[in-house]
This record gives sequence, C-alpha cells and structure tokens, in this order.
Amino acid sequence: MLAALSVKHMAQRWSGFGEIVRRAPYVSGIIILAVGAYVGLSGWMHLATT
Repeated sequence: MLAALSVKHMAQRWSGFGEIVRRAPYVSGIIILAVGAYVGLSGWMHLATT
C-alpha cells in the first residue's frame, strides 16, 4: 500500500514520472534479454573452446 501511495505522490509532484513508469517494463525486458543473450553466448563460446 505504501508503494502505491508513493507512486501516486511522485506522479503529482513530477509530470514526467508517469511516462517513465509506463516504459519501465519494456526497459526491464530489454535488459533481461540482453543479459540472457550475453550469458548464452558466453556459455556457447566456453563450450566451443573445450
């Protein structure tokens, strides 16, 4: 409940906050995909060299 109230408070104080909150899942997804691709590629390279 505290998190919901703080988000509402920030949205009232800072007009650009809502746009950042709306884009956060997309940014998070891109970061997760990038880390997964890096780990997969790193694993593949280590398998290929052994």
